[in-house]
Amino acid sequence: MGLFSYIKEKTLINLSSHAEYRFSTIAVILISIIFGFTTVFITYSVYSITEKGVPEWSFYEITFMIGIYQLIMGLYHLTFDIEELSFDVKEGTLDQKLVSPLNVILQYYNFNIESFSSIIAAVVMFIIAIPNISLNLSISYLVFFVILLVISLLSIFSIKLLTSSTAFFITENHSIVENLNNIRSRFSNWPMNIYPKGLQLLFATVFPIAFICFVPASFILGKDVSFYFWISPIAVILFTLVSVKFFNYGLGKYSGTGS
Repeated sequence: MGLFSYIKEKTLINLSSHAEYRFSTIAVILISIIFGFTTVFITYSVYSITEKGVPEWSFYEITFMIGIYQLIMGLYHLTFDIEELSFDVKEGTLDQKLVSPLNVILQYYNFNIESFSSIIAAVVMFIIAIPNISLNLSISYLVFFVILLVISLLSIFSIKLLTSSTAFFITENHSIVENLNNIRSRFSNWPMNIYPKGLQLLFATVFPIAFICFVPASFILGKDVSFYFWISPIAVILFTLVSVKFFNYGLGKYSGTGS
């Protein structure tokens, strides 16, 4: 089976599954949208309680940045489910993917219609924020902004691939995955300039979550950021190469059912 045939088959299977459980799907989407706005409500509370809020960022600018985060996470989960790797290694079901001629990573394509909840939340946030902020909407800026979003998706993918690949060495890797996911979700939702310089450098290079939404948002909003945030695209590419290498190394150590 070719890649496009595989994608088509997986998409149709998932669509039929969601159609069969329509109420559950709709409920999950609505709940996800509500939770998606939690950070916005917290941000509004910060601005309501304090006089200055977040330095150099207005409430609407942060709402716009959170919208980018929701959009990126929605697009990622709409197409990939690499987190299932941990389950497959633990249960031995990875064997089924190893006999396929398709690349193992590509077999984690998974059309998840429930991820539209994050995309819907992002659109609503953009509608709230854009009339109240200044954006550079020139063609060249928009093209580069789209490129930044693609790199942002790559950042999410590489982080999740690396954390999931720890299952090859630590079968019960749930705490590792959860802790790193918590760091990503809690720290990447806020402007990096509120963190100490050491953390800023860490998030721009070693663990490049700065690129998930802060760098794209700063670019399109015309904000000045420290120079090392512009080396984060290189860091993301290098991080991706390391993640794939780590995955392949773990795959070579995988011994099948019961690993």
